[in-house]
Amino acid sequence: MSEIRFYDDLSGQGRDIYDVTLTPDGLLHLPPEACGAHFPDGRADFLLRGGVLWLMPAEDGALVLTKRTLAGASTVDLKDAWPRHPTGRLRATWVLALRRLEITESY
Repeated sequence: MSEIRFYDDLSGQGRDIYDVTLTPDGLLHLPPEACGAHFPDGRADFLLRGGVLWLMPAEDGALVLTKRTLAGASTVDLKDAWPRHPTGRLRATWVLALRRLEITESY
C-alpha cells in the first residue's frame, strides 16, 4: 500500500476516483465533477514523484485549468510539468487526507 493510500485510509472517507485523459501533447482533460469539487478557483500546483503526478488546489498556482465545456470539464497543460508523461486514459484519485489529486501512469 502506498503512503498516500495509507493516509487516505486513515481519513475514514471514501475516495473520489476519476477517469482522465492525457494527450501526447501534454493536455490533461479533467471531468467537470473533479474540477468543481476540488479546483473551484481554476488553479493548481503540482508535484511529480516517480510515475505519480499530484495536483493540489492553489489560488495562485502555477497551472491554470482552462474550461472546455459548459458542464465544467477543464484542461491543464502538463507538458512542462511532466515532460515524459504517459498518454491515454489514466486514473485520478482524490486523496482527501492530503488534499491532492493523484494521477498515476497505470490504469
